[in-house]
Amino acid sequence: MTPYELVAHPSAEPGRGQVHFAVEARGVCRSDAFAGENLLGVHDGAVPTIPDLRVVLRMSWPSAVQRTREAGRGT
Repeated sequence: MTPYELVAHPSAEPGRGQVHFAVEARGVCRSDAFAGENLLGVHDGAVPTIPDLRVVLRMSWPSAVQRTREAGRGT
């Protein structure tokens, strides 16, 4: 069995109609965390891990930024 590998990809700015998601923390169930750390020796520590099945994301999209800028200028 091959352990998971963290691979960095360049982050592109989202285009019109697109949304960018950045992973802030990942959730791993306790049995998978145990297996990964104790049986496979995998613990990269690159992204904070919480004992849960959720992912914490940061979202950004250019249309919201553009509307905010336009509202600030009064246009």
